[in-house]
Amino acid sequence: MEHSLELKKIHLKKLLLEKESSLDHQRIEDELTRSRMRLAYEKEELEVLKSSPELLMLTPQVARLAEASQNLKNARTVISLSPQDTAHGSELLNLLQNLLQKALESKKEES
Repeated sequence: MEHSLELKKIHLKKLLLEKESSLDHQRIEDELTRSRMRLAYEKEELEVLKSSPELLMLTPQVARLAEASQNLKNARTVISLSPQDTAHGSELLNLLQNLLQKALESKKEES
């Protein structure tokens, strides 16, 4: 009787371990799926920013910087460029030209 009880305990432990293993495997699969989805989203976001560099000005960090600089009378915005940023010089130049042109147009409209 004790022997059969021990066998049942062992069998139940085995089933429990199998279920835990299955759950762990499912958690890993879910995390991998989420990571892949996050990566795909980030790649898509990067492609959008590459195709429309002026959207960079709408990122939260730049928006906060612009807002902060508007609250200070003598504030100056400093932009640091790394060698990687200047590697695509023509794109950067076009972006800056577009931004300056839009800024000048908006100033003319205000006048």
